Amino acid sequence: MDHSTLSEGPITDRAGWTAHGASDIGHRRGRNEDRFILMPEAAAYIVCDGMGGHPDGAEASRVASQAARGSLAGDTGAPADRV
Repeated sequence: MDHSTLSEGPITDRAGWTAHGASDIGHRRGRNEDRFILMPEAAAYIVCDGMGGHPDGAEASRVASQAARGSLAGDTGAPADRV
């Protein structure tokens, strides 16, 4: 994801809680490597920091977010098969 700003939400869960996620590259980076997950059905709100400036930070953030989402959703199989 090379978008400068990511945004999702608002999402309201069954208890009436509202969540919104947003991330911005700021002034130092050329791309946004962050990911976030809003899964009110699993009571999960997760931030995966892309570690801007480090090699493969975007890939690390992508893999971590997909693995977390798959685990919370109850996906089965080898972790390598879920990403």
